[in-house]
Amino acid sequence: NGSGGRGAITVVFARYYVVARSDIDSDGDGLPDARETFIYHTSPATSDTDGDGMSDGWEVLHGFNPLVHEAGGVPQSGLRLWLQADDLALTNGAGVSVWRDQSGQGHDLSQGVTNGRPTYEAGALNGRAAVHFDGTNDGLVGALGSLPAPLTMVVVSRFDQLHQGSNDYDYVAKIGQDVTNSCASINRFCLNPPQGSQYSDHYYALQGANGYVTNTEILGQTWTILTAEHGTNAPRHGLWMDGVEQTVGSYAQSVGTDGSIELGRYSKLTVTNHYLKGSIAEVLVYEKTLSQAEREAVEGYLKIKYGMGCTDCDRDGMPDAWELQYFGNTTNTAAGDFDGDAVNNLREYQRGTNPTNALSVNVTLYASSLIGS
Repeated sequence: NGSGGRGAITVVFARYYVVARSDIDSDGDGLPDARETFIYHTSPATSDTDGDGMSDGWEVLHGFNPLVHEAGGVPQSGLRLWLQADDLALTNGAGVSVWRDQSGQGHDLSQGVTNGRPTYEAGALNGRAAVHFDGTNDGLVGALGSLPAPLTMVVVSRFDQLHQGSNDYDYVAKIGQDVTNSCASINRFCLNPPQGSQYSDHYYALQGANGYVTNTEILGQTWTILTAEHGTNAPRHGLWMDGVEQTVGSYAQSVGTDGSIELGRYSKLTVTNHYLKGSIAEVLVYEKTLSQAEREAVEGYLKIKYGMGCTDCDRDGMPDAWELQYFGNTTNTAAGDFDGDAVNNLREYQRGTNPTNALSVNVTLYASSLIGS
């Protein structure tokens, strides 16, 4: 001031907040651009990064990998056969003469006889296709090459009849010949008394001349994921229904098949053939027994793909699809901290971060500016 004294200094603070937009979705695939860039590493400018016909957002929501074309959650190691009814370019009711193998092994199944061909069912299971077998003479056959144990079969199937007929078997899939210890199969059966109702509508896997029966009935007119495993170490086999392990008897020997395969029928040498009256949507055959994580990945993929069962089966607050996407299984707990970043798995899901990457964070950015005079 004019007196030479110290004048007042006015300081003006101007604070600006720059907040990262979390709602911009440039390609309209259901995933915000920021998440595509920093979490999923997909393209924010392309709705289908891997070009498999499913948008990135749909794949993330349903547990698929948006960076991998069509592979979903299916382990590829040891995969000998993979049939998907969705891959059949047919009209509803058309006969299926060839069902192409998607495993890359070229093990297509076929039926050369016109009246023995199953039919294509469009939208049979929550909008997805299936192949229907008439229970009279329909069947598909093929060859997988020599296939001794260990091996695993997984099928998504439906029996038309609510209950199995007396003294009747409905064969979903059969590998090998009608010789002791040379055949593995999945079917449902019912025997007349004196065995009684305890043998009615049971899931039954035939291995050679011996069968493995569950204590759980499998009713028809509903879709079920059936898994049969045949190993080389005791108890040498396992059965699962919709991912739930069944109690079965033990077996002393390992199975050794020639790899011949039939779907929808069992051509026996000494008795009347057994046919499936029902439908099959997908079949996977592995030349190994699957680890728990691999089996859960396959069954989880099938449940999600076909809209079967619950969305959070273990009730831990994290959708199964999300758990399968990041962990490959549903065994990690909500309180667990998979990536060791001091944020538990449930909180990672709630925040939209990657639970397998300790560097994955959901941050709102702020910038401040100081202006003085």
